[in-house]
Amino acid sequence: MVDLTEVYKLIESAEVQLRDRKFSESIETYRKSVEAIDKLETQHESVAVVGDVEQALTLLKKDLDRKIQEIKVLGKLSAQSSPTEISNTASQEPLMTYRLSGFQNNILAIVRGKTDPKSGVSASEIENSISKEVSQLFKSFAFIDQQKFKEYDNKVEQLVRENRKLTGQIAKLKERWDSLVESARQKRNQQNE
Repeated sequence: MVDLTEVYKLIESAEVQLRDRKFSESIETYRKSVEAIDKLETQHESVAVVGDVEQALTLLKKDLDRKIQEIKVLGKLSAQSSPTEISNTASQEPLMTYRLSGFQNNILAIVRGKTDPKSGVSASEIENSISKEVSQLFKSFAFIDQQKFKEYDNKVEQLVRENRKLTGQIAKLKERWDSLVESARQKRNQQNE
């Protein structure tokens, strides 16, 4: 027989898996917790009698379903941003594409200057120019990385706030459930007396 503590243990386990970036395992554990809530509702007829508990469990299931969808999106984003797909990332980032094309044009201009016999540019000047362009490119990449880290930090902060909110809701639901179980137990004892 399923009880609410098992549901909360499953949710805790899923949160740990999510923190460890085990997205598919986390999704599966969240799904198991939704299934456990469904079993809980069918096993206890008193849940249907008490509207608040039924509504609370429905809200919890909706939150878990939404979290599953968010984890799926997060898993896809994580898979897309792997370091082996730099060219794909560059095509998705307009700023990075712009920087790379500028870098390419500047290098081509330097090389064209070298091939022009009338330019009078020495090899050391060309090396210095290329070094400056490479340095500028790395600065651009650092700036882009910094922007991405800010975005990730903002997303993490948002997820932490949502997690706190859900944790508070879970605690309230647990308190309600415990009080309902206790009141049902007292009513049963009164009826037996």
